[in-house]
Amino acid sequence: MAPSKESAGSGGADGASGTPVQDVVSSFTRLSKAFLAVLLGGWLLVTLVPSLKPFLTLVPGKTLPCVWNVVTAGYIETSFWMLLLNGCALLILARYLEPIWGSKEFLQFIVVINAAVGVLTFMHMMTVYFATSLESYLYGQANGFHGVVAGFMVALKQA
Repeated sequence: MAPSKESAGSGGADGASGTPVQDVVSSFTRLSKAFLAVLLGGWLLVTLVPSLKPFLTLVPGKTLPCVWNVVTAGYIETSFWMLLLNGCALLILARYLEPIWGSKEFLQFIVVINAAVGVLTFMHMMTVYFATSLESYLYGQANGFHGVVAGFMVALKQA
């Protein structure tokens, strides 16, 4: 007896075709895949050209000439494992939040939360530096998408 079309992997009665991996990848939103590409690009950039790290990550002592690093630091991952963790969190949480908010509001959320995390991290590191005079707070590097992921978790809890 020959296998039927449904059992042969042609997609079954719903007309969808593709491998399970393609089905999973296509279930993620385009905006979340675009942000994952940004995170991956940032990781590749600082991995291949390490001299760019101080210009893209948040270093409070060097922020005045490089003000943009308050914003860019959130999109730079310096660890592959944090890239993997934050990338998975982004893809999974976006599947729930973006359909509720819409793409425009989801994009605004990421940009505003990332900027707020950058500014607050800068202020915190400068305050601790002034209180302790430890240069590790003035010239330490802060970066990562985890502030936005934490914002996603709060938003998901409230949704």
